[in-house]
Amino acid sequence: MKRIGNDTKKELLGILRKRYGHATKKEKTKILDEFVAISGRKDSEALKEAYKYERSALVLVDLKSNPPTFFKTLDELKEKGYVRPDYNADFQLLSPVNFAKDLLKAHRIRFGNTPI
Repeated sequence: MKRIGNDTKKELLGILRKRYGHATKKEKTKILDEFVAISGRKDSEALKEAYKYERSALVLVDLKSNPPTFFKTLDELKEKGYVRPDYNADFQLLSPVNFAKDLLKAHRIRFGNTPI
């Protein structure tokens, strides 16, 4: 596995900050839409859903607030003005709340009670 040096990490962080750190509401909703699009696979055998994950977790944190704010719902994002009030996406597919529980449930459905 290739190791990333400190300079490369700084460059990557700079790119991420530049791309997402000052994103407009439209860009932020596009990011959420992209994550929703790859989440929520229902049928692991269906070729049309092969690109999806059963569940994704998108941890959104406002580090400028003191203490930092962790967003768990779409309503919280709307309340703080991070997305438009009329924006509607299934944020439950992305919320970190119950992430591990949902993955275990998907595993049990697919494989029964076999050990992970």
